[in-house]
Amino acid sequence: MNVYNYKEIKEKFKNEYNIKMQLKRKKIFKIQNGLYSDTKEVDELTILFKKYPGCILTLDSAFYYYDLCNSKPNKIIVGTRRNFTRINLENIHQIFYSNTYLDDNAIHYVKNGITVNVFSRERLLVELIRNKRKYSKEYYDEIYKNYLRISDSLDRQLVLKYARMYRNKEAETFAKNYIHYISDNDEGLDFYFGNDKNRKYEEGARFGFYGEKCECCQEKTIGILQEVCYRCGWWNPYEGTINENEISEENGKSLREYRNDYYEKLKLNPDYTWAENRNRIKPLRKIVKKTIIDEEKTVCSCCGRKSILKWYDQCSYCGWIADYVQEDENMDFEDNGPNKYPLWWYKEEYELFIKNNPNYIYKNNPGKFKKFLERDNDL
Repeated sequence: MNVYNYKEIKEKFKNEYNIKMQLKRKKIFKIQNGLYSDTKEVDELTILFKKYPGCILTLDSAFYYYDLCNSKPNKIIVGTRRNFTRINLENIHQIFYSNTYLDDNAIHYVKNGITVNVFSRERLLVELIRNKRKYSKEYYDEIYKNYLRISDSLDRQLVLKYARMYRNKEAETFAKNYIHYISDNDEGLDFYFGNDKNRKYEEGARFGFYGEKCECCQEKTIGILQEVCYRCGWWNPYEGTINENEISEENGKSLREYRNDYYEKLKLNPDYTWAENRNRIKPLRKIVKKTIIDEEKTVCSCCGRKSILKWYDQCSYCGWIADYVQEDENMDFEDNGPNKYPLWWYKEEYELFIKNNPNYIYKNNPGKFKKFLERDNDL
């Protein structure tokens, strides 16, 4: 889908006569005065940002766009500089910012074929906290909990920058308490030891890169510049050893509970390392320093389409749920994961089903494929 202003459409078709002929033949469509498109239906955001390219999506509209809340706002909320054209549209709420507050961390981003300018999630987190009293408790809690869920994909320094810019202590506390900071020392050790994790940790501790012992896994995996264990993800409090049964505010669990959960993960995957599995399906060595909401998706192990972002995401095309145990096609893990059937069988059934239903998308009609799977219960 392409949207053109009058200048662009005239450059494309050279003169008024050609434009009229293209409109008559329905090769292009007039959306409103001065705006044309090659499709009849055009999203309102696309029209807005084409007509007013200096707008930036903010607050409730940005929260909804980033999938941080489920409720779509009644009006599109945009931020502009103070001397920007006043937008006199019923469905637009315009907020004027000084140039100081319109910064380079706003993103020009494409999602679902729609190109928008939107403030970074880091800035919006601070905006959420500082405007806390303006929101209902349910709405605020929903977004705040989603921020906790994605906290390790946020840029800690960027959150701190906005928190200090707005002089908001609560946002600063969020950054320090919930966005783990990890040292970059591991990259230098990778150069020497490659994928040999045990040797990397041993040598790292020996040379002082990892000098402090983790209370959970009892390995020297806490670096000088970091606060979180690379192996298990336990966040070591500054005050030292705590009661094993006491709930840790930073970790959300007691040390005993956290350790038990960690050992369960090791049973399923002996090579499990928190730093490489914490938020996404792709291994990470350190926190991604991006303000873009979603990185490139990973292919589904069943249908091969790019639809998976992190473990336990469900493929929108075939319905398979990404699970690192059940991804092994040679194993039958029906009862030990989120999927009812093993991958090899699920894939065979899906390939058989899709031959007669080539345009089928699971998320649009999940019951149809489930009914097909349950046509016989021999498995």
